[in-house]
Amino acid sequence: MRPFDLSAEAHWVATALLLGTWLVLLARSDLRTRTTPAWATAIPLLAAGLFRSLVAPAGGAFWPGGVAAGCALAMILLSDTGLGVYPAGLALLCAGLAGPESQVLVGSWVAALILTLLGIWGAGDGKIFATLVALFPDVRMVIALALAIALGSSIALLRKYGGATPVALMSVLGDALHLRFPSKTGEQGDHPAVPFLALGAFAYLGLRIGGVL
Repeated sequence: MRPFDLSAEAHWVATALLLGTWLVLLARSDLRTRTTPAWATAIPLLAAGLFRSLVAPAGGAFWPGGVAAGCALAMILLSDTGLGVYPAGLALLCAGLAGPESQVLVGSWVAALILTLLGIWGAGDGKIFATLVALFPDVRMVIALALAIALGSSIALLRKYGGATPVALMSVLGDALHLRFPSKTGEQGDHPAVPFLALGAFAYLGLRIGGVL
C-alpha cells in the first residue's frame, strides 16, 4: 500500500472535514429515524465510482484498474435489473489484472452488493461502505469497517437477547446454512449500522494520520 501523504495538508483537512460531516449527518439520521436519505448515499457513491474510473487505484491505471472500477459501478447501477452480473464478471476479471487496491475495491463492492441483496444490511449501509472503500481502497479500511460492523451487531444482539445471545447466534447460523437470509425471511436488522461504519472510518483515518498504519 502507498504511504499516507500529508503533503497537501490543506487539501487533506478539507477532505477530512467534508467526509466527517457527511458521516456524522448520516449517522445522526440513522440513529434518529433508522433511515438515511437515498440521495445522500447514492450521489457520493456515484461520484466516488466515477472518480475511481478516471483516477484508478495504484497499480491499475485506466486499464485495467479504471475499467474495473467503472464496471463495478455499472454493476451497482444495474443491480435492480439482474443485468448487473455481466459488468460484475468483467469488473472481477479486470481487477484480477490490476493491482491489489483495484482488487480490494471491486471485491468489497461485490461483497457489499451481495450483502444488500441478501438483506443482511440496508442499501444505504452498503452504499456508504462502498463509497468509503472507493475513497480509500485499502484492505485495512475494509477490515476497520468490518470490525466496526461486527461490534455494532454484537452490541445489538446483547441488548436484544441478553444471556440468550448464543442461542440467537446459533439460530442465525442455522438460517445461513439453509440459505434462509433476511431477504427471504423478512427478519431485517433493527439496529443502526451507519454510526459504526463512521466509527470504523474514523479509526482507520486516525491511525493512518497518526502513522500507526
